[in-house]
Amino acid sequence: MSIPIFLKYDTFNNSLPIKTNGDAVIENNYLLLTPDEPSRRGSAYYRNIIPLPNNGFFSTYFIFRIIGSTSRADGFTFVIQPNSNTALGADGAFLGYGESNEISGIANSFAVEFDTFENPTLFDINNNHAGIDVNGSVISISVANLNNVGIDVANGTEYHVWIDYNGNLQVRIGTTNQRANSTLILNLANFDLPTLLGRNSGFIGFTGATGAQSEEHRILLWYFDNKYNPIDTSINQYVQVSGRGVIVEALK
Repeated sequence: MSIPIFLKYDTFNNSLPIKTNGDAVIENNYLLLTPDEPSRRGSAYYRNIIPLPNNGFFSTYFIFRIIGSTSRADGFTFVIQPNSNTALGADGAFLGYGESNEISGIANSFAVEFDTFENPTLFDINNNHAGIDVNGSVISISVANLNNVGIDVANGTEYHVWIDYNGNLQVRIGTTNQRANSTLILNLANFDLPTLLGRNSGFIGFTGATGAQSEEHRILLWYFDNKYNPIDTSINQYVQVSGRGVIVEALK
């Protein structure tokens, strides 16, 4: 029997069941993955492991803002992994997700990265791209050049992101909560999330990092549904959430 779970965080505070690690903190009603300081790394997860019983299907929606005072680097990820709510990879180019010489990456995992610094040794295409990462590697298996759609994720704008998985994985981005006006930037067919995780459950959350250059990585709002159910808050989809199943957490 599947367990319907829905997370709805319209804002953040320290009473929420979110585990922060490294340099990540909750402050000023948002989740701060890294401050605008060099060589920082942080992660944050919903404290309990989330069942993904329907072939791993899920939908999530979040708003982020990246602010850099004088520079840009390095980016952040949305991640699902089965290991621990303390999982955290290396700083700099590894986005708090990947593996360096000293620090292990996050194994058996899936991530969507938003990368703001070009690292040629990791085959980055530029300093403004999104990608799909697996098994703690930031060498993406699918990449989108965000310059091609007129988006610079490090320009201080609040960006809205939708990630949906039903065997195919799709990532959309926009500047408002209107899903219909968003842009599809990543579309990966026949993606097998349960095999990648090694189970039908995972810790869900975010990682981020800075390197020699830096920026703030803020998550302002976050929804997660443990089934495929594309989220559109512009049509008040979740006004009557309680009729849909178990609400693990709802905060306005």
